[in-house]
Amino acid sequence: MKYKWMMPLLLWGAALQAQEIGYEDFMRQVAERNAGYLAEKYNVEIAVANAQAAKVFNDPELSFGYSNNQDWSMQMGQSYETEISYTMSLGNVRGARMKVSMTEQQIAEKAVADYLCNLKAEAATAYAEAWCAAAKEKIMYDAYSNMLKIAAGDSLRLSEGEVNATDALQSAMEAKRMRNDWLSSVSEARNAFTKLSSYAGGIPVDGVQDMLPGVTSTAGKSLSQLQEIALDNRCDLHIAMLSKQLSENNLRLVRASRSMEISLNAGYSYNTEVRNEIAPAPKFHGFSAGVSVPLKFSSANKGEVMAAKAAVLQSEKALEAAELQIRSEVSMAYESYQTAENILDTYKSSISEDAKTILENRVFGYKSGDSRLFELLEAQRAYDEVLISFMEAQRDVFISYAELCRATGL
Repeated sequence: MKYKWMMPLLLWGAALQAQEIGYEDFMRQVAERNAGYLAEKYNVEIAVANAQAAKVFNDPELSFGYSNNQDWSMQMGQSYETEISYTMSLGNVRGARMKVSMTEQQIAEKAVADYLCNLKAEAATAYAEAWCAAAKEKIMYDAYSNMLKIAAGDSLRLSEGEVNATDALQSAMEAKRMRNDWLSSVSEARNAFTKLSSYAGGIPVDGVQDMLPGVTSTAGKSLSQLQEIALDNRCDLHIAMLSKQLSENNLRLVRASRSMEISLNAGYSYNTEVRNEIAPAPKFHGFSAGVSVPLKFSSANKGEVMAAKAAVLQSEKALEAAELQIRSEVSMAYESYQTAENILDTYKSSISEDAKTILENRVFGYKSGDSRLFELLEAQRAYDEVLISFMEAQRDVFISYAELCRATGL
């Protein structure tokens, strides 16, 4: 009893844990908290670091030497030597390497943008599915509540002899069946909310707003105009273009790596006094400088160059394929969106109201004895199917519009 004061606090904390979420807030949470997207963004940091590493120059080499010409026994003296050398390429390998790394950085940036675009389309689809599941759960609950009232009324009417036992038993059975359908729809809605939570970085979600947000009409934009917009905006097409540029830069890097290299070296030596009686010599300092040129017989093998050239041709064909694929995706998304809108227009007419009127008339007729139970049940099923189809039509319009946005890169 002494812990009763904690119950309001626990209930208040539980209320804060889960929340209904609106579409704009949900999409903001996806962009800020989605774990997959946050992990993908590290690819840009890695590419930036690699681009910085590509700027490094070759390291010089420093060597030290010591020699003893039997100084202890023949007194021929000792010598100390040091030399520094530096290898440089005449083909500007560093510049070619920097171009490759910069292109890879641009590809990483476009890949992250493309990931976000696809993620938003998937998240929008998940939100529409959750909205539809929640709406279906409400429809199924209302149908169950109506049938429960009818079953309760039939129980009373049975005792008064107004309905037979078969109808009363069937109405009670239908109420139980509709309860099971409602419980299944509750499970589907909860699973849909859990999916939303995973997209939004794990924030608890237990509901969505009552209506889906409106979509921007595509009126005034033809299919060809949308295709041109897609060719300008799609990140995956930009990636294909950059991949072609990357393969060309790799070819330049291969050629630069096969170019002539030279090594410059400079040395200093110090020789101690030679005290041998036969050939005495004073101590002295020595200086040296030189150039070494490797004989690159390996350049006769053209395999690496041939592979790089083939990669360039491959990237050109991949770019052409990407353009055709984008035009096809926009065309299919546009057709799906137009069809979904036409289907929705059908339900925006009086079809829902007509089904509701029929159901109300059947309920009144059944209670007054003018209609049979199977007619009432058929009217209830028809009304539920119309409402669910109407919700699904709204969902399909929203999903097809999200796919059209993804296809056009908007």
